[in-house]
Amino acid sequence: FFNYRKEEEWLSGQHAAGLKLVRLTGLGTCYHFEECRPENVIYRIDRSGSLIFSRVKPQEDYLAMYADYGWEYVTTAYAYHYFRCPVREGAAAGEDELFSDAESRDVMISRIIRYDLMPTGILELIAIAALVFAVLLGGMNILNVVIAIVDICTSVLLLRVLLQLKKLKKEKSIMGDVNIDDASKKRNMKHGLILTLIILSILVIAGAAGVMVGYLVGYCI
Repeated sequence: FFNYRKEEEWLSGQHAAGLKLVRLTGLGTCYHFEECRPENVIYRIDRSGSLIFSRVKPQEDYLAMYADYGWEYVTTAYAYHYFRCPVREGAAAGEDELFSDAESRDVMISRIIRYDLMPTGILELIAIAALVFAVLLGGMNILNVVIAIVDICTSVLLLRVLLQLKKLKKEKSIMGDVNIDDASKKRNMKHGLILTLIILSILVIAGAAGVMVGYLVGYCI
């Protein structure tokens, strides 16, 4: 979901080959297509102001606004809304974009950073701290080595994605957000708390497993 431009291009290519997107499942990674007449169609993705695992369908006025400009709503997958429209011959520059101005696009990118990248980065820092704690208590073992490699690869990937998103932004900084009502804020807080508790539970179990493996390896040796 971080490299949404490549996803848009890929979906357009699938439609040109006779497969149109219908829905997404499996945490937004399993694409469902239907056969259709091959057409040159533009796909665009919008990021709502909710946490990533929210499946709330857009409001009718939101969909009507894009429908007025010729965009067909396709589906929603974990706070990402998918739209498409046929390629318009002789269209002016910018008419093939979902957003009419750079500020709206930058707000979407800011949402990706705020609601997807930042929580993932925080959880990654917690995972690294848990690994250090496990190593200090149980010593380095095979399990901790594997976890360390995963943490390093994940950290590099997150940093690379952040740099790519920053390049896409025209504005230097967007601190606020738009169209985020109180209900969405409360839902985000609730989902964020649940996600944090789940991740912390997983990290505690993983840390305990690392310590146990370390003691068992030390005892056997």
